[in-house]
Amino acid sequence: MISEKKIQFFLTYYKIKSNFILGMKIYDITLRDGLQSLKPYSLEDKIKCVNEIFKNNNYYVEYGTITKENSTSQMHNSDKILEYIKQNFPNTQTIYGILIPNINFLSYEIIGKNNAFSLLCTVDEEYSYVNFKKTSHENFNDILEMLQTIIRYCYNLKKIRIYIACSFNKLQNNNDKLYNYTYTIINVIKKYKINSDIIDIVFADTYNDITPEILFNTLSLFTSEKKKYIGLHLHCGYNFKELIDVCLKMKINKIDSGLCNIGSCNFVKNKETTYISTIKLIEYLNSKNIELNNKIDIEILKTTENKLIDILKL
Repeated sequence: MISEKKIQFFLTYYKIKSNFILGMKIYDITLRDGLQSLKPYSLEDKIKCVNEIFKNNNYYVEYGTITKENSTSQMHNSDKILEYIKQNFPNTQTIYGILIPNINFLSYEIIGKNNAFSLLCTVDEEYSYVNFKKTSHENFNDILEMLQTIIRYCYNLKKIRIYIACSFNKLQNNNDKLYNYTYTIINVIKKYKINSDIIDIVFADTYNDITPEILFNTLSLFTSEKKKYIGLHLHCGYNFKELIDVCLKMKINKIDSGLCNIGSCNFVKNKETTYISTIKLIEYLNSKNIELNNKIDIEILKTTENKLIDILKL
């Protein structure tokens, strides 16, 4: 275990330069992780949100989740949102993807309609039982099958994101599993000769118990070559700056964030904690002269957030 003292030495001694990490990629999860934390909204309201979000020069937008046809969940009508995006933003450079919650929802029809996907697994047995009614190992085997099916049958693949949900506080007990899952996914990608830019392995702070020290220790498990695949999905609200500093030092350049100060998980300890604010994140990166992969006009983004707040009546 690396001590807090050594971490502080590392963060202080190595001064970050503007070109230390190039092209920070911000993944907008407002329409999925954000909305799913709220009461269900109408398709009309969701379409209004899509119109506002796609005015920005986003790198990636997660637009929804596959659900059952008779579902009344917040993510219902994600298929109609996809149709709307294709019809109304045909020339967008934004990658937009769908979360497939488990193997039962994967179909050739879904693969044919989409070119960007998110999959979900976990190293935490409690989370796995509640969400999948399976052990984490059984769930991970499903993910590998889904991953390979998508690679084989999606002919215009732009992105696959694999969330690994975990309690970072428990990672001392699950480090081997996190390490093995990550390396197994990378080996599958290499087997199929998939460009590393297409694959994100996203460590998700499901329980909101991460600290800079824990994050540093976790990322230190991986070589520089492996870190290029890793992204972070953190439930830390505005308390993100020290965590982002660790990311920058460790050359992690894939970060989930969203608008309107919403977004959470049932397992998060503090229910008032949200995902990272996109506006606050960009302002912080700008203050450190960190380049974004996509140039985003912060004033337009603020206008977008204000309009979303009105639409969602937050």
